[in-house]
Amino acid sequence: MRDTRESRLLLVLLIAIAFALITVDIRGGQESPVDGARQAAAAVFGRSRTVWPPPSTP
Repeated sequence: MRDTRESRLLLVLLIAIAFALITVDIRGGQESPVDGARQAAAAVFGRSRTVWPPPSTP
């Protein structure tokens, strides 16, 4: 990907949105507006531990 002004602006915008979502999530506590998305991500990515367990040490 070429390093253009638009790509840098997109990167800055995505980082700003990420920080805003983190702030809203932290301030919301248990009643966070992004709690549903967090639980959905935990359900999807949490299963990967049971599907691919880490190798056991001898």
